[in-house]
Amino acid sequence: MPILPRDLLECATALIKENGETFQRAAVSRAYYACYHAALPVAERLAPVDVNGGLHKKLYETFIKERELSYKSVGYMLRQSHSDRIRADYHLQEEIGRRDAETVIYTAIKILNKIDSLDRDL
Repeated sequence: MPILPRDLLECATALIKENGETFQRAAVSRAYYACYHAALPVAERLAPVDVNGGLHKKLYETFIKERELSYKSVGYMLRQSHSDRIRADYHLQEEIGRRDAETVIYTAIKILNKIDSLDRDL
């Protein structure tokens, strides 16, 4: 059964309730991918996104390059969330705590809500 970006966010929210850094890292990753999957269709309507290499960077840069502040703010939040996801997934020597995961989830909620409103305006 297909899932939606908000389903990934719901998963992230469930993961932070568990004890252990592994769950916090997984929550950060799921929250980021909720944003990624919500943002990609909007970005593709703004400008064709080349899917060959560096897609995550191209995604947030598409939003940052827009003139309207609402798009730019989504781009900057996506960039930070992507950086947090990289840290959670690849930098295992760096601690990721519950507060880190909660911050990323809070940002993800803001991104998804903003994307919903931008999507209605397109």
